[in-house]
Amino acid sequence: MKKYVLDASVYLSAILNKEEKEHKFVEEVFSEVFKKKAIIYSPNFILLEFANGLRFSLNNESLSSLSLEKFSQLPIEFFSFKPSHIKEILKIAYRFKTTVYDSSYHFLAKILDGVFYSSDSQYFKKAKSLGNIILV
Repeated sequence: MKKYVLDASVYLSAILNKEEKEHKFVEEVFSEVFKKKAIIYSPNFILLEFANGLRFSLNNESLSSLSLEKFSQLPIEFFSFKPSHIKEILKIAYRFKTTVYDSSYHFLAKILDGVFYSSDSQYFKKAKSLGNIILV
């Protein structure tokens, strides 16, 4: 079974229809999930990161709240990092000069032997040598 880890920005772009490419990709991923061909994993902080993205993308609080509610109902398996995981994530962030948040998505894909899908081209350029990452 495929294991996906998607950055919050991929979901935001898809839901807000910012990029057709991300929208189509997310539809394909969830189609696989509903057919039981894939599982989506995410760090447990994604709801906060997604809410923050809504806050700065939408001027309508009610629409943001509704979008967050719908997002929270998606079939995503939330993952809680152990302190030892966070130590390794911090090493990755220092090694590639990236955020701990971006590095945590990538680390999660690595330990699950899945693939991290990111729309952040800067992160991708810095950390693609680590493997398990595709730029959407």
